[in-house]
Amino acid sequence: MGPIYIFQETFPWQPLSFAQVHKLLVEPLAFPGPRNAIPSLHMAWVILAWWFSRGLSPWRRALAALFLFFTFLSTMGLGEHYFVDLVAAVPFSLFIKSLCSFESPWANAIRLRGIFSGLGLVGGWFLLLRFAPKAFLFSACLRGPSLRSPSQICLYLENSLDQETPAMLNSIAESDAAVATTPAV
Repeated sequence: MGPIYIFQETFPWQPLSFAQVHKLLVEPLAFPGPRNAIPSLHMAWVILAWWFSRGLSPWRRALAALFLFFTFLSTMGLGEHYFVDLVAAVPFSLFIKSLCSFESPWANAIRLRGIFSGLGLVGGWFLLLRFAPKAFLFSACLRGPSLRSPSQICLYLENSLDQETPAMLNSIAESDAAVATTPAV
């Protein structure tokens, strides 16, 4: 559940201090409300919409980027998600895009890399948050790269998958054209 359900009327006006966060005991709490935490599906679907807006007109691409930006702001600002939920949406989006790249064969290395990397990174977030939630409190030197690196890896893999797709479709079209122009025996 997002912070609005736990901190209620104090969110976002009275955040915990860093010293208070260090003293927190991580335990399950029973609060009424929707369980919609990690990964943020709100963010995941908008990331996919932004990725699939490639090739559209600039104003449509800008509209998709604005949709992504305002979804980020609204999910954080309304307290429905924590920041890590939104970060975990990036590898989840890669997993979904790779899984649904039907124009690539299942044995395609780039597609498999996207599927397993996305799934592994989401699983890694689950494991870290479940068994080592205080790992992010050690230092800012660890927090920044631990949040940025998985997203950068996912963006690289998604770009590789996206660049390969047109080449794959072109080769299929060329082989179809060659079959169509081959004289019948």
